[in-house]
Amino acid sequence: MSLTTLVLLLQLLPPTSAPSAQIHGVVRGLFGAPLENIQVTLTPPETGRTTVTDANGEFRFDSLPRGPYRLDVHGDGLRALTQTVAVEPGAQREISFEMLPAFAATAIVTASRGSDSLVSAPASVSVIGREEIETSAAETAAELLRGAPGVSFTQIGARDVNVTLRNSTGVLANSTLVMVDGRSINQPFYGAVFWDVMTVTNSELSQIEILSSPASAVWGANALSGAINIRTKSPRELKGLRGHLGFGERGTKTTAVTWADATDRLSYKISGSYYEQNAWDRDNTLPDGSPMPPTALFVNRGTRQPKVDARIDWDGDSSRLWSVRGGLAGVNGLIHSALGPGELADGSYASYLELDHRRDDLDVKVYWNRLHWPFHIALFGLDERATNDTYAADVTKRAVFGRGQNLTFGGSMRLDRFDITVAPDDRGRFDAGAFVEDRFKPFQAVTVVLGGRVDKFNTARAVFAPRLGVVVSPRPAHTFRATYNRAYRAPSLLENFVNLALPAVVPLDPPFFYTQFARGSTTLDMEHQNAVEAGYTGVLNARTTVFATIYHQSIGKSIWFLPVSLYGPGQPPPGWPGDPAAVPLLPSTFSFVNLGGVRDRGVELALHAEWPRLALRSSYTYRDVPKLTNADTPFPLQINKPANHQAVVGATYLPGRWTLSGDAQYTGKAYWADVLTEPFWGFTESYVNVNARVAYRLRANPWQLWLSATNLLDQEIKSHVFGDTVRRKVTGGVSWRWE
Repeated sequence: MSLTTLVLLLQLLPPTSAPSAQIHGVVRGLFGAPLENIQVTLTPPETGRTTVTDANGEFRFDSLPRGPYRLDVHGDGLRALTQTVAVEPGAQREISFEMLPAFAATAIVTASRGSDSLVSAPASVSVIGREEIETSAAETAAELLRGAPGVSFTQIGARDVNVTLRNSTGVLANSTLVMVDGRSINQPFYGAVFWDVMTVTNSELSQIEILSSPASAVWGANALSGAINIRTKSPRELKGLRGHLGFGERGTKTTAVTWADATDRLSYKISGSYYEQNAWDRDNTLPDGSPMPPTALFVNRGTRQPKVDARIDWDGDSSRLWSVRGGLAGVNGLIHSALGPGELADGSYASYLELDHRRDDLDVKVYWNRLHWPFHIALFGLDERATNDTYAADVTKRAVFGRGQNLTFGGSMRLDRFDITVAPDDRGRFDAGAFVEDRFKPFQAVTVVLGGRVDKFNTARAVFAPRLGVVVSPRPAHTFRATYNRAYRAPSLLENFVNLALPAVVPLDPPFFYTQFARGSTTLDMEHQNAVEAGYTGVLNARTTVFATIYHQSIGKSIWFLPVSLYGPGQPPPGWPGDPAAVPLLPSTFSFVNLGGVRDRGVELALHAEWPRLALRSSYTYRDVPKLTNADTPFPLQINKPANHQAVVGATYLPGRWTLSGDAQYTGKAYWADVLTEPFWGFTESYVNVNARVAYRLRANPWQLWLSATNLLDQEIKSHVFGDTVRRKVTGGVSWRWE
């Protein structure tokens, strides 16, 4: 046989190939029971296959070439799972999945800056999910929070909303950290949140995570009472054109448009929105029923809120992401403080620019927040302006060491640059922090979380916030937890640097006018809070999840705004017209001081149940009357006292083309002492707030007609003693979605 003939014969032989690989797996549910008819999809597309589990919960993929694969597991009413596996020639990979009811297994990142679920979290966390957001009558993210356990909510005006976790809220509430995808939107001048500076609308939100435990050990020195993380949808999730147009009572006009698209390597979105509402009515009466004095009257304002937001993601590689985003929001209306209302002038705006990089084990975030707001202090006739720029960087790293040591660590830096006419003596403040948290299992059913964070502001001493938590899971999907946290709140720029002259009057004949002064203090210590809680999270059946938490917490070194010097007999104010010996005690200078503390304790209960077309939710919050501690002073001190009882029930029903959603919220009477002087302090009455939304999707599928109503019973709701009276508002419109 010639060499040529041999070569030809060899070419005709079938090619040899490496032995094929196999993937075999099992899917189990609650208590280890196998799940049948669960869809399992294997990708990449060129070898993509789909199968379903058998009666034993098992699935198999045979004859696979070498390479990495992704398994996607889906089941009706269960949380979808994804896992990446690599197979070698001739090998068989064994994979096991445990699927929980969709709500109980909701993935969260806020509790520990890593991957958690509602069942496994070491602290009290509640979630407002995508379906609830999309079907709610709430017009803003802040309104969505009303039904969550432990949330204190006040609406003082058309744009002025305040939210606090567990502690009492009030004007310019500043003890809760609020973030959008991990970027703080707390304004450093007051430390409070301007909810209308969010540049995304509710339709762009994925879920809201509410960490009700003090969170400084993870998120830094402004998460005294907890943290709220508002997570948005990615451009790929928003792909297409969507929007809405609506009109309603109180001069309400609302519209929004979002366009998003994607290629193999990147995705992008751009959105714009506008919201307008006239002012609510005011009763202009003091808590005792008498008319409000003329010096406390002002022209109430509505709000106009134009917004635009854009984002580009380089997300072709599923294991890593680069993202650039930015937005601009117009700010307009009234903001209330201890000095009464301030009117944000036309031209006020907030903007941000952000760069993110994420991998499975690393998060890096760099951003710039800007707020420019000329404003008018209405009761004192003062025109002021403020511009604040915040430059921040944040890094989180996750690693596994040894046998089950899951370590999360990182740090952050922030520089505030400001130009504020009421704080002319300084221009900047810097802070930095570093944290570490270890999670390990000393026993199979026990997880221990141990960590802490150090923060240092150039205006205050360094502080250390520890956290210790133990999570016990005696059975699958049932966890008991006990946690200790220590948290801090740094003084706001106002509390550090304000320097303002205020007119004051003594009711003589004729009236005598003199000047008082408000001064900041750079010697303030941070407020601190020690908190312990015990809780339970459990899945009772395939569709029902329950939550229970009991807590006790104590705030120390509370920051108060008090008189620190006085005029009096023999020490008259300049220009005093009478006998110096007859001068009454009159405040000369007010400043911020650390004094005493507040003790809080309470109970939070919640239930969530879901079926393919129906979801039910309810919660109950009990708060004991907070107690003022170690606050001996010649001046009468009062603290806000939240409602003892708060309860919410809600439902969403999806029959065919219809969407029906509603909730009823009960809030008991509350006491307020955080505005102006003692005659303005007092109780607000209990109320029931009923909200509903109905929508119908037309046969031309992109179009949906909707009608929503807030305060459906038209109660006169006054949620703060100096706030507006909120009445019923009905809004209707059309929305669309082309994907």
